Amino acid sequence: MADDFRIQVAWFTSRKRRRLRRQLGDVGEIALWQLWAFAAQRRTDGDLTGMSDEDIADEAYWDGDPKEFVGCLLGTQLIDGGPQNYQIHDWEDAQPWVVSETERREKGKESAHKRHVKEETVHRRTRWCSSSCVLVEERVPNDPPVGTQRVEHAPSPAQPSLTQPNLSKGEMPPIGSTSKGAKRVLTHYLIVYPGNMIQADQEGDRIIRKWLDRGYTPDQLCHAVDGNKLDKWHQENKYTGLRQIFKNAEKIDRFIAQSKPPEPEDDDPNGFDALIAAEKEKKYAEFKPEPGGE
Repeated sequence: MADDFRIQVAWFTSRKRRRLRRQLGDVGEIALWQLWAFAAQRRTDGDLTGMSDEDIADEAYWDGDPKEFVGCLLGTQLIDGGPQNYQIHDWEDAQPWVVSETERREKGKESAHKRHVKEETVHRRTRWCSSSCVLVEERVPNDPPVGTQRVEHAPSPAQPSLTQPNLSKGEMPPIGSTSKGAKRVLTHYLIVYPGNMIQADQEGDRIIRKWLDRGYTPDQLCHAVDGNKLDKWHQENKYTGLRQIFKNAEKIDRFIAQSKPPEPEDDDPNGFDALIAAEKEKKYAEFKPEPGGE
């Protein structure tokens, strides 16, 4: 649950805002802000799947016809999808702070736990050293006093680097995904785009899991990566990140279609070659000598 969300400065001069206000008035724009606030608190990924037109209108505090409100949002491309499968348009790009809120909260809990363990460890070691009349920086030469237990501390594990490690030829970098399907897609992505290791580490698992949960198979998502690689426009503009490839279902389906090789053309669409071959066989049979004949 996020405490706030962002409204870009460009929104106030955008064409979508003018169209929305022309169709629904000031109350329509305020209702849209109410919907954004609801998403920031309850649907931080911008996914409104499972919500009907009436549900969306209720959360936006829209008192008019729900179909009119949702239809206007669809027409102005402020939401995407269809009934029971709506998504707020470009939510991840417009609200990166809201989208990463759950991940930040989990990291905060983990960091707090590590600090607590570290403080407790330092306190015990300092108390033992004080009772032994030895400085913390010095090595204790003798056994600890009676009733005190020496605590051996294992070295802290090295933190994973966000930079791409030095890999031998043909070796793939480790993937931290806990999903087998997501791990497979991410591995294929790094084979196609080996220079995007940083992005795959930071957000790859979350993005891939999102579309796997929506019904796509790992094979289909791998084909989408291939389709992006074959798309000339995306390559020229360097739109090869996971967010660009898996931006929405329409783009994923288009990339999947692009990844499939074209059907081979029929060299003989009218069957002329077959007719000629049959005619030759017929002529050969007429002149073929009888078995045992001269």
